[in-house]
Amino acid sequence: MARSQRNSGSTGRVPPLTQWVCLTGRVVEREAGRPIRAMGVIQDVTDRHFEKEASELLNRELAHRMKNLFSVVGSIAAVSAESHPEAKPFVQTFQSRLNSLSAAHDLLKERQWLFMPLEDLAARVIEPLGVLRRVNIDADHLMFGDYDMQTLVLVLHELATNAIKYGALSNDDGHVSLRFEGLEDDTVQPREILMTWQEVAGPPVVKPADRGFGMTLLERLAKRHGHDAPVVEWYESGLFCRLRFRASAR
Repeated sequence: MARSQRNSGSTGRVPPLTQWVCLTGRVVEREAGRPIRAMGVIQDVTDRHFEKEASELLNRELAHRMKNLFSVVGSIAAVSAESHPEAKPFVQTFQSRLNSLSAAHDLLKERQWLFMPLEDLAARVIEPLGVLRRVNIDADHLMFGDYDMQTLVLVLHELATNAIKYGALSNDDGHVSLRFEGLEDDTVQPREILMTWQEVAGPPVVKPADRGFGMTLLERLAKRHGHDAPVVEWYESGLFCRLRFRASAR
């Protein structure tokens, strides 16, 4: 609730002064069903309100600068590859990763840097790749904080792009089951989450000879969260990955 006061004087009009107040109360006496007496408290929250406005303005400015930074980095990579045709495949992959990070950053901004549904996060990463309808996402309404969000986004991006190039999403029949499951905890929001990625009905899978960027990310995420190496199996029916990570920094 806001209350505005305007003052005027011989020197001209003074800009409006706004005070923000918070009113809480309840009816304490009724007569014939009609309230006749109430009690409440009015608290001046002007300073708190303007501090919040300043914080929101700063966050919007930082988010805008981050968005520009993603664009600038992508442009630098593209321009740098113009005179080196052999680098174009790398630049395309690099820009695709940047786009995933940018999409996740947009979601964080929309959620005001608070917890976000894992379904939304995973969908925001996979949708730009054009295969979202072939990925069954089941996150059981779990929420995820911004802790290590960028790493998880890149992990999902790498799994999806690998499936498009070599795995279950490289043909017309394959699909992926992506599940997030909260592990046992005393709180409503679990501290740890188990992620499983299962590809089905794709072409025969061959284990790569070298460890790529995706495996490095998986191992880094697992190590950062204090767990053993992620379980990755190249079954003939499709790639399988199991990974445990914390839902937030707490």
